[in-house]
Amino acid sequence: VASVHWRLRLSDPSQRTYHYRVTYFLEGNLQYQSDWQVSQDPSLVINEPFRNTLTVRLIPSLPDDLIEAIVDLTYEESETGYRRQFQEIFSPDTADGMRRRTLSMPTLLAEPAPYTYEVTAVRADGSVFQSDPLLKDDSAVLVADGPSGKTARIRLRLSGSDGLMEQVGLVAIKVDLTSLGENPDQESAIFTPSQADMKTVTLIRPETAEPFTYRYTVTGYDLNGNAVAGESGETSDLTLFVKVPSPLS
Repeated sequence: VASVHWRLRLSDPSQRTYHYRVTYFLEGNLQYQSDWQVSQDPSLVINEPFRNTLTVRLIPSLPDDLIEAIVDLTYEESETGYRRQFQEIFSPDTADGMRRRTLSMPTLLAEPAPYTYEVTAVRADGSVFQSDPLLKDDSAVLVADGPSGKTARIRLRLSGSDGLMEQVGLVAIKVDLTSLGENPDQESAIFTPSQADMKTVTLIRPETAEPFTYRYTVTGYDLNGNAVAGESGETSDLTLFVKVPSPLS
């Protein structure tokens, strides 16, 4: 998009303050208008209106002889009127087959709203399963040809004092989690010195694995991008205290 230049004739040349707001025209005839802002800068940068991104993983748990499963997902913000709809088809005849999918959608809200999804599955014997619309606010959906399984929400907290990452020379810590059991799920979270608050990740709970157990691996990264191995293990705790790896240990 090309830049636009305006010239204004001022009754008082010393007065350079102006007020502005931006109106965005989005798909579906939706208009989104920013709040009024005050500026003295002769250059005005128009940023996109989206303030966050919602990412949803679709994890199939389907029989091999299934004809197809259709997932309809709707994200809607009542505060802004913003709405996005997605449809994903799991079938041996599609290019992606029965593989996992990841949907990403920009959001106008800084904290994304919950989304709604429903599953329609056509079995080999001709029977059809139709789920009720389900409201969710986490990052994983189990796609099944019957009532879906449960999810586990795991809270990750950094151990140690504030600023410990910088003290040991780390710029990031990555925590990888993998559920144990049939068709394991995977998710990860990243801590940085400026984003060291608690993280929440969601894993699909295999129906055959009781109690729910997952494997975790902690890896730190220094200023040069070198990996620093941290703790790893298996646990059933839904709150995991993450020890900061030390390059000196």
